[in-house]
Amino acid sequence: MFPSTAQPSKILRARLLVLAAVVATGALPVAAQAPCNEAATVGGGVLGSSPGPIGPPTSFGWDVATGQCNGSFESTFAPGFPGGALELALRAKERRIGQVVRMPGGDYEVQLGNDTNAPAALDRAWWNFQLSIAYDAAIADLDSLTLQIRTDAGTNLPVNPAVDLLTAGLRPAIDARNNQPNATTGFADLFQVSQNPEFGWFMNGSDTDANPTGAFNYDEEGAWRMRLVAVEAGTEAAAGICIHTPNAECVYPLVGAAVLMTPLEGSLPATIQIDYTFENFGDETMLNLSVLDDLSTVFGVAGVDWTFTSISSVPASLANPSFDGSSDTQLLNQAPTQSLAAASVGSATVTIELLTVAAVDINDEFCNDVTITGLDSLGVSYMDLSDSGTDPDANGDADPSELDTSCFSRTQVPVELQSFSVQ
Repeated sequence: MFPSTAQPSKILRARLLVLAAVVATGALPVAAQAPCNEAATVGGGVLGSSPGPIGPPTSFGWDVATGQCNGSFESTFAPGFPGGALELALRAKERRIGQVVRMPGGDYEVQLGNDTNAPAALDRAWWNFQLSIAYDAAIADLDSLTLQIRTDAGTNLPVNPAVDLLTAGLRPAIDARNNQPNATTGFADLFQVSQNPEFGWFMNGSDTDANPTGAFNYDEEGAWRMRLVAVEAGTEAAAGICIHTPNAECVYPLVGAAVLMTPLEGSLPATIQIDYTFENFGDETMLNLSVLDDLSTVFGVAGVDWTFTSISSVPASLANPSFDGSSDTQLLNQAPTQSLAAASVGSATVTIELLTVAAVDINDEFCNDVTITGLDSLGVSYMDLSDSGTDPDANGDADPSELDTSCFSRTQVPVELQSFSVQ
């Protein structure tokens, strides 16, 4: 499975490496030991602590409040975005101090409790989340700019799961860089945000922390996924992160696919059975499933080299009843939109009649693989290229990233010679 978001297994491995380093050195992983020591800067800038120079060539590219620094962002850069180059970025940080470690896939671990830095702020959480939008055009001219927030663990829920950042009055009301557009190297306009969960972004109906306002409870374990999405002229760009406390995790789908082709007769014409298996190894339902399989690229000309016979699936609603492998290559039923729940398996079976072996490859084989694609509830795309067989995770490591094409040999369906006589 290849996601636009890191796999939980990869995140876990990265955390284990950090833990190993702590054990080896005896040093505790204190967040933000050096406020500007992490790479991954934004806004066309460099590492450095604000306030900094405004505009190129020496602008820091990040300049929201005093003492903030660039770096440690998870970002997406789209140089060919309509209107001009676009950069979207997010991160978590310790409030009033600086960066926390950016783990693979934009995973940030924050501490429970309030801001304890002197003077302590009992009414503010330990962490802030920050956004940076850098565009080589006017950000206000984007068709849409949205921050999506989803709670994956705990009861601190977003007040607005989707925040329109282009709403009139919102930009000057929150931390915009210098409150107005200020160009840096490569960009004409910057919009940057630094917010604490207690600023009204989250709510908790049973708030029992040191500041029981009914807002964000920063004494409760939690995990949140945030996704920043810009759309212009039908083109979308997005960046996302996971912010979580030490004993909570974000939720992701983890999809796998497998294909097995089996000749059911030993000579032509031969029935070929194709078995497809799809499994969601993750913790979230995968939406908008799609699998394309053009059998003409495998078996040759439809109606000449092969003919379509049947398609079935488990559940029965999974298969596209119009699939024929040539004029309609969408294997899965798209009405209604297909989904695959966490820890569930779906399968489909196609049969064809192979008439000739004209389309064998250079290895004298017929080979086939497919790619399954889909989205999670935040609109993040995921995919997996199929493994050979009926198990998308044949080695049992809960990571279905194995790649192997399903093949059978021409010798399994030899051309049967017809009898003849010489007069």
